[in-house]
Amino acid sequence: MGIFRSLVNFYLYSNLHIAICCLAIVIFTQVAMNANLDVTYISFIFSGTLCLYAIHRLIGIRNLPTESITSRFEVIMKYNLHITVYAAAAGVMTLLYFYKLDVTQKYLSIIPILLSAAYVLPILPGGKRLRDVPLIKIFLIAICWSLFTCIIPLWGTVQPALLAILAIERALFLLAITIPFDIRDQEIDNRQGVKTIATSLGKHTSQLIAYYAFFIAASILLWSKYNSLITGFYFFPLVVTYIIGVLLVSKTSQSRSDFYFTGWVDGLLIIPIIVASLLKSFS
Repeated sequence: MGIFRSLVNFYLYSNLHIAICCLAIVIFTQVAMNANLDVTYISFIFSGTLCLYAIHRLIGIRNLPTESITSRFEVIMKYNLHITVYAAAAGVMTLLYFYKLDVTQKYLSIIPILLSAAYVLPILPGGKRLRDVPLIKIFLIAICWSLFTCIIPLWGTVQPALLAILAIERALFLLAITIPFDIRDQEIDNRQGVKTIATSLGKHTSQLIAYYAFFIAASILLWSKYNSLITGFYFFPLVVTYIIGVLLVSKTSQSRSDFYFTGWVDGLLIIPIIVASLLKSFS
């Protein structure tokens, strides 16, 4: 059991899980929309996510008050050196793959890269990060992830109007699955004076916002499917994911293990490609 727990900790806190999640949703998006699978871009996304989240953990743990340190932060502190090595190696790979991207992908990546860097690095006055700006955290995540996992992978493949619609749908999905993390971090954010949706509106209202985001995202998909803008291969996996997402949000509480959030909630990003693979195998 100890070995299994160590392996799970390594998988989650080395940021392999979130990097694989990002990789999975990009692959699903390109394949389900009949775009060419861009190996260079998905490699860039994987290494970039690994690097960014490692840096985020390293900086975040240094700014954390002693009284806020819980078991998940103890794990991060224990593997601090490991995470530093992963961040450095992933950073080198990210630069290499960025160099190999085509010119359009490079230009499109500049804004989300800058926003992501400002999100994790203390570059604002007073050593603040962009995530510390009141109420902005989950919207930044939704926008950046929508750019990286929808707009850039589908650029030039679908019509601009459809791309904009799918980007909004993706941002709503990402907004919805980020809210549980706001609920989890309510106590810590209160101590640090970080104003979020959860600290401002409370758990119940935050959950309602997530439900509405899922509903609107699903409605966009239904409208797109009805008008033959997307296929069932894109529609059904995401709708199944949203249903599971609603269930996970409904069970969200601060007492939940971090495995629930980092494992299951983030893991929603892998569900579409699993469902799509099942649909393909039975078709």
